[in-house]
Amino acid sequence: SAIFTCLVSGIVLLISIITILIFIGIYRDAMKQNAVTSSEQAVAQVENMVQSYIQDMQSVMESIRRSVQDVETDQEEFIQSLVREDVVAVMIYDDEGKMMSSWSNGKTLKKDYYKNLSYIEPSDGEMHISKPHVETLYEGFYPWVVTISQTLENESGEEYVVAVDIRFSNISDYVDGVGIGSHGYCYIEDMEANIIYHPQQQLIYSGLKEEEQVMGKDGVTVEDDVIHTVRTLEKGDWRIVGVCYVDEMITAKVEEMVGLLILLLVIVLFAAAFTGMI
Repeated sequence: SAIFTCLVSGIVLLISIITILIFIGIYRDAMKQNAVTSSEQAVAQVENMVQSYIQDMQSVMESIRRSVQDVETDQEEFIQSLVREDVVAVMIYDDEGKMMSSWSNGKTLKKDYYKNLSYIEPSDGEMHISKPHVETLYEGFYPWVVTISQTLENESGEEYVVAVDIRFSNISDYVDGVGIGSHGYCYIEDMEANIIYHPQQQLIYSGLKEEEQVMGKDGVTVEDDVIHTVRTLEKGDWRIVGVCYVDEMITAKVEEMVGLLILLLVIVLFAAAFTGMI
């Protein structure tokens, strides 16, 4: 009876261990694929939203270009009509960077300001998007904006620079609301890995958190403790980076499943031993 019991228990234990190891490997691969899929979906959502935001910027700039080149259009009235909740201000500079005119929603332009963060000296005829900054040109009005600027020509062939300040809160609020698991997140950076916006930006600026730079091509990078997903916008030099943690998305679930399997193994061994003894 004792020999039979030990033999049966040994066979059950060996088969169970082999089965558990195979199952854990398959389960871990499945959890890893699920984590990668969740990260890709979250990054794609942010990418689509930011891409739509940039397209809106381009539409505003194209409207201004047409209005300036059309001599029959009342430029003052048309550009002022573009200033709304999301479009904070529109400025026109000459080729030397001097402000020629500006439009805002009834705000008073400062006579003196320390630095004009809403002016970017363009190097070509392409549209440029600045980093998020605080609007500092108007008295008592400090919204968080990004500036799009482009060099255009009027009907006389003279070059000028149009800059449009657009609120960044729509993007930041959306990025803050996108999560990957309980602690994963997405953030925006440029092609040199400089952070444009991060949900934990205050912690980064205060030195309490460091974000690992993800260089290279778009795609998914699975490391020991973190999964990075990177996608570059079709238009612009921004990249969307998704971060999810292996411990949260994979390891914790695998450990939970291993505990359950060990419990089942103990029950099976006890049942086999008890049956053999009887």
